[in-house]
Amino acid sequence: MIIHKEGDKSKAICERCKEIVPVTFRYAPFMAQGLKVPEVMQGFCDKCGDSVSLPHQSTYRIREYRESHNRPVEFRVPPHFTDILLTIGNMHKVSQKPNLLCRLLSELYLSKISLPGGSRIQKQIVLALTEDIAGGKSKDRLSCVFPDNAYATLKTVSSAEHKTTSDIVRGIIVTAKHDILDKRNRSISKEFEELAAAKL
Repeated sequence: MIIHKEGDKSKAICERCKEIVPVTFRYAPFMAQGLKVPEVMQGFCDKCGDSVSLPHQSTYRIREYRESHNRPVEFRVPPHFTDILLTIGNMHKVSQKPNLLCRLLSELYLSKISLPGGSRIQKQIVLALTEDIAGGKSKDRLSCVFPDNAYATLKTVSSAEHKTTSDIVRGIIVTAKHDILDKRNRSISKEFEELAAAKL
């Protein structure tokens, strides 16, 4: 893979100039889905000055910045919620960080809601909030930062169900407890491991 440094030269198609032009690479702010990412390597047209190319190396900087600047969902949970997360993490040898485990499990279930038949899982998650295990004095704190697509689904579900985003995440943790720890659902466990492997 080619890694460009400031001052490197190349050629690209410039939409404003309507031709292939010489470009010079340098770092500058870049807009990514409404978020201004500072210091991103780009190729700028030597004729008009427009940004005309984005090298592959810049995609990782943009992704990291976007994910780190997503709004976290922060909430308090009873201590046994943390125990559920740590037990699932230990079982799969994934992590012993509750915030990370919360995010991974939430991403998994939110992605399922987006699939055909996802309304069943959505109802299951909301119903989980009525169970005895969903209660208790909230002493522990969790903070989850979601990728754009998962966060969008979380907001959609919370709005549709008239619940807070924190409620939906709590319901996901209880649902994951039933699926992974109680029922030993191998399919869910495998999907969780694959997601963790891809994200970590």
